[in-house]
Amino acid sequence: MDLLGYANRVAVLASIDLFGFVSWALVLILAVTLFWPINILFLALAYKVRQGSQPLTIEMKELWVRVTFASLALAILSAVTVGLLYTIIQSAGFPPGPAQFTVLIIYLAAGVGLLFWILALEDLLQAASVFLIYVLIPALPLLLAGRLASVWETLRQSTPWLLLHST
Repeated sequence: MDLLGYANRVAVLASIDLFGFVSWALVLILAVTLFWPINILFLALAYKVRQGSQPLTIEMKELWVRVTFASLALAILSAVTVGLLYTIIQSAGFPPGPAQFTVLIIYLAAGVGLLFWILALEDLLQAASVFLIYVLIPALPLLLAGRLASVWETLRQSTPWLLLHST
């Protein structure tokens, strides 16, 4: 086997694994943000974890109003994202991997921007860290519960455009 052929094969396998990771990341983010009434608590917790030992700069009532509307805005963004993915992949026929990668980048930018605006944070780095904490807190339990209940396999079979088979 020649070296160029081997390099091409490794590059193709690496891109497939990247798209598998992007697919899982997108599904987990969508799953966390679509459970709207429950995830209000996770967003409040993420905001408090981000603050650390510093006291909150806003009143508790204002915090709850802001995290309620922020989590609702992220749930609406997620519902629009699922519809957009279905339209792009199923109806328009785009390949799922690159389409999901593009939509994930757009989703992350929009989600961080929404948190920055609604939570009235000082900079986008604070909004990015709140978003990351917000998604990561329930992600591991959600992954394990989905694995034990065979939710991921059912999702993969019913919506192959959303959750790709990884190699």
